[in-house]
Formats: sequence, C-alpha cells, structure tokens
Amino acid sequence: MATQVGKSSIITSTNPKMASPGMVSPKGYRDGGIVEAATFDPEGSDYDYTTARKSGMGATGTGENKGHWGSVSPASAEAKKQYKLPNDSYMVLKGRAHPTWDKADAAEKARGSEIKKFGDRYYSVPRGN
Repeated sequence: MATQVGKSSIITSTNPKMASPGMVSPKGYRDGGIVEAATFDPEGSDYDYTTARKSGMGATGTGENKGHWGSVSPASAEAKKQYKLPNDSYMVLKGRAHPTWDKADAAEKARGSEIKKFGDRYYSVPRGN
C-alpha cells in the first residue's frame, strides 16, 4: 500500500511478517514504512532505506537499539567529486527532522566529523573540511 505523506511516498505494511527481510523500519516508525529514494526529503522526518540497502546496510543493534539502521553510508564517488568531499565522507540517511537526528549528529561529532549540506543532501565530513 502506498501513502502520500508530505513530499514522501511511503510503502507500509501493518504486518511485519508480510514484509521482506530488511524492509521493516524499527518499531514505532510508521508501521514499517519505507521511503523510496526518488521521493526522500532530506529536510523531512523519513529515512532513506533505498540508499541504505544499496550500500549493503540493514537492521542491526541489540536491546533498545534492536532493528536500528545506520545513520550514514559512504558518500558516492560522484558526490565526492562534485562537492570536493574528502575520502572519509558519508551521506546522511536520515532526514533533518527525523526523530533521532540528534543521535546521528552526536555520533558523527564523536568520531571527529560534522554534518553539512552539499547540494540537496546532508553529508558527514571530517571536521575542518
């Protein structure tokens, strides 16, 4: 079932057993909704599952974080070239209004990086770049 929410198209399943592995979002996020990459809004509250899966990512974590998807994936060669990003740059997969954006920001700061906007996406780059 597809639902229009703001600028994002959401595909939902209310039955996690009906979804494919790696396609159900963590408990509490829109009944297992998935944001399609073509409609992902970097300023919105969604997560770019399509880009995450293309990067080989999936749900991980234990305990309270069980089912968590990573906040960043390696920046593409094209993005690095276009925006002159250093090799250790990452694309942020959460929209700026995502409920756990602050956790992603804190994690990036802890590893010596900062989140900056280049073009229409946010990237984590080493501090000072």
